Amino acid sequence: MAQPVLFPLDPEPPVERRTVHDWHLNGDGSLCLLRTVDLWNGRETAADLVVKASGWFIEYMLMERGLIEAMTENGIHSNKSLDALIRGLDL
Repeated sequence: MAQPVLFPLDPEPPVERRTVHDWHLNGDGSLCLLRTVDLWNGRETAADLVVKASGWFIEYMLMERGLIEAMTENGIHSNKSLDALIRGLDL
């Protein structure tokens, strides 16, 4: 079973951000959802992937605005360190 591939359409990250770990993007522009391919187990649902993609979007917007320097290692969906920062933020 192959891991899913998700591409952000809006915003569409520029080419120079691809493969830069801070932005969690792969070279083809897809989202880097897992730290390594071997972490994919095929048990995640589409809803689980939507949560991860939504978290990526929030962190992307925070980086675009210069509010953080890098995305969280495991994703904002499982990391509460940015909760206070995003409260009331118009994304």
